[in-house]
Amino acid sequence: MIYNVCMQIYVEDVLISSSIINFIQLYELKYFFNIKRSNLFIVISSILGAVISLLYPLINLPDILIIVFKITASFLIVKVAFFKSKKMITINLFFLCITFVYGGLATFFIKSNINPMILIIPFLIFHIFVLKAKDYVIKKLKLQSFELKSDVTINGKTFTSTGFIDTGNLVTYNGHGLIIVSLGFLLKFYPDYNILKGGFPVKIIDTITFDSVGIKGKIYITKIDKIVIYNGENKHIFSDIEVGINTDNFKGHDILFSPLSI
Repeated sequence: MIYNVCMQIYVEDVLISSSIINFIQLYELKYFFNIKRSNLFIVISSILGAVISLLYPLINLPDILIIVFKITASFLIVKVAFFKSKKMITINLFFLCITFVYGGLATFFIKSNINPMILIIPFLIFHIFVLKAKDYVIKKLKLQSFELKSDVTINGKTFTSTGFIDTGNLVTYNGHGLIIVSLGFLLKFYPDYNILKGGFPVKIIDTITFDSVGIKGKIYITKIDKIVIYNGENKHIFSDIEVGINTDNFKGHDILFSPLSI
């Protein structure tokens, strides 16, 4: 009698833990592919997957047919969860890869006689890591999409730099969006200039007060010979253009472009 009770609890534990792990996997797919689908269907599909997993030990088929059964079951689980997604084939392939990885780990713990409920903990940790990793990669890709290569020419010297489109830089000067260069980058053109003496190596024609994301205070206006900005296959050429000088410099970039000037 005690043995039967223990077995019943074990099956319930497996059913609950398996449902939660299935939900984690399916939610990762929903998050990665930006699928607009109610979590209720993911819950239903997760429970369905858990019930199917309990049937595996009861099925007596050749190994090849077991593989076919598992693949069919995976397609069914994804279909219930996401129904008519346009990327169904790709999602199914990703789900199969995820289940193989998760399934191998789960088998290891189960063979080690670890309670299936405890198994949820490492999966949750891994799940959080995966979501954070995706957010980090997307953030990096978005950052790169705002970076533009540029060639700056002053007094016959040209330096190549990577600038950043600052969406907060909406200040204009003489009717155009103001491009701002760091003092450190500007000094590359004047290697013999002693900054300790103060002032600037270029002629300052005006000053303005500027308040934006990452830049605050006074901006000094000067003119430079030419800036060539490469935006994909296109390039924007500005000759004899006024630019602002930022004395505090920037983190990671030499130039901040205004969206009004690109």
